[in-house]
Formats: sequence, C-alpha cells, structure tokens
Amino acid sequence: MKLDAYLRSISPSARKRFAIKAGTTVGYLYQIAGGHRVVGAKLALDIEQACGGQVSRNKLRPDLYPDDKAA
Repeated sequence: MKLDAYLRSISPSARKRFAIKAGTTVGYLYQIAGGHRVVGAKLALDIEQACGGQVSRNKLRPDLYPDDKAA
C-alpha cells in the first residue's frame, strides 16, 4: 500500500499514534506521501515497522530497498 492511501485509511488519532511510533510528525508523513520530501533510509524502515508492514520500505525507497520478490 502507498503511504498516502494508508494515511487516508486510518483515523486522525491513529495517524498521530502512527507518526509518533515512526518517530516523525503527521505533517512530515504527508510531505513524504505527496512527494514533497524524500524519506530517509532509517525512516522508511521505521514507517514500515510502525504500520506493521502495510507500507513497505520498498514502496517508499525502491532505490535503497529493492523488491525481494523480483529476484
């Protein structure tokens, strides 16, 4: 799932909890989702972990984390 779709699928209070768990802010997550910011390697991993893998690090940074299934 893409980050913007994930953010839209959860409630505002869940977004805030998700952002805190990922170590960032809801505003910054929306900047990443909108393509205004490039997510760093560590934050991509933190986002993936915070949402239980619903948004994969591969979707966020395919240049750093190639799709293991493609190999």
